[in-house]
Amino acid sequence: RNIFISQAVANTLEQFYPALAQKIYLNDFTEQEVILEIEQKMTKGEQLKNNFKNRQIITPNDKKALRYILREIYNYENKDEVKVFEDAQHVNLEHILPQTPNKSSEWHAIFAVEEEREKYTHSIGNMTVLLGTKNSSGGNQAFDVKKKIYKTSAIKHNHQIAELPIWNKQAIDSRVDNLYTAFLKIWS
Repeated sequence: RNIFISQAVANTLEQFYPALAQKIYLNDFTEQEVILEIEQKMTKGEQLKNNFKNRQIITPNDKKALRYILREIYNYENKDEVKVFEDAQHVNLEHILPQTPNKSSEWHAIFAVEEEREKYTHSIGNMTVLLGTKNSSGGNQAFDVKKKIYKTSAIKHNHQIAELPIWNKQAIDSRVDNLYTAFLKIWS
């Protein structure tokens, strides 16, 4: 929450937890005080929601962390019906709106303003995971082509994406909201 979603500097928590452990060891805190200290340190509420909505996934480490978050959400919601494993060679992060769409594609018409297209391309809501080699077959294709791939996925979220008539800003924003709700169920 604090480090990946809110992009807090990691060493702030590295300093906090040992100090808290010291207080616990010295019996300076009750159980309730410990819980309160931790809750006060965690990003939450509207701040967490805004950070989640505005988080841009760009670096390889960002993509690895998001692949983990999506995998956990999908596994939690599927209740072991389909298990998404950790293996990065077989669990690929897919940008629904491609990172480099062809200039003549529908993507440039739907996302006509380049800065806006960049923002939505790297949004958490624009990404899903695909198992196996399905990602490379989707590439920079039109949404109608990608929908066919998503329909064959073992992951329910991909089926939901495939049911949409168009992939635009509203669809991405709605998906961010849905993923945020699922994120809270797991990490609250």
